[in-house]
Amino acid sequence: MSRILITGATETVGRTALDILMEKGADVVAAAPNEDSAESLRQSGAEVRILDQDDPDSLAKAMEGVERLFLFLTLHQDMRARGSRLLRTAKEAGVSYVVRSSIIGADANAHYQLGKVHGGVDGEIEVLGFDYAVLRPSTWMQIYLRYAPLLKETGVLPMPDGKERTGFVDARDVGGCVAEALLRPEDFAGTVSMVTGPEALDNHEVAAILSKVSGREITYQGGDIEATGLYLESLGIPEWDIHMILSLHRYARNGYTGFLTQAVEHFTGRPAKTFQAFAEEHAHIWK
Repeated sequence: MSRILITGATETVGRTALDILMEKGADVVAAAPNEDSAESLRQSGAEVRILDQDDPDSLAKAMEGVERLFLFLTLHQDMRARGSRLLRTAKEAGVSYVVRSSIIGADANAHYQLGKVHGGVDGEIEVLGFDYAVLRPSTWMQIYLRYAPLLKETGVLPMPDGKERTGFVDARDVGGCVAEALLRPEDFAGTVSMVTGPEALDNHEVAAILSKVSGREITYQGGDIEATGLYLESLGIPEWDIHMILSLHRYARNGYTGFLTQAVEHFTGRPAKTFQAFAEEHAHIWK
């Protein structure tokens, strides 16, 4: 049985993939950035290794005996360099197969900055000669959780995406795709898949759904990029991260995110979660 390492195991996508792999009896190891985050993973029964993306020795130890890698990079001004270090260490350690959660529209020449950063990492996977399955998910439904405090305060949905539609996907569905790709390289190696939810919604439609599940009036007025940036700054999010987040919103505002795919069903054998179901599950957050 091939040993699998899950990076980003404390994030929604990675944790979902980890849980599925553990349930299926896979030989899986969770990577945690520090001991504090490792403890919650250990409590779930996972084998955990500390992986500090800025420490070459930590990277090398985490990769020992690993054959398949899930590569997940959190927002950070050094994420491109971190991705490169992680991949090169994996290659030296003998990892042969990489499953990557990237982002919609990722490419070295993408139309937006965050897509360029992710695209550079995706390209290096191929250059280094790995077998790979790259997933490029649309905007996660979970992004609305980030804006919940402002929404509750004002009753106005702050997403600055204008009138355009997006095929929002539940990050847990992406995690399900990751797990299947890791378990079945014979089916998915060599593929690049755009991963969306089952419907493309604009934010007027999202506001209507949130109004229904919360029992309070929520409206959408088109959103404002600068105001969104100031709100994210008030949450203590670093400037570089804000710049990247806003680049994704501009990408959506320019009409690039309205397409749909059947990737979730193709990977997992079940339909992708609807935004209605996601909103109902989190109704307490909007009330």
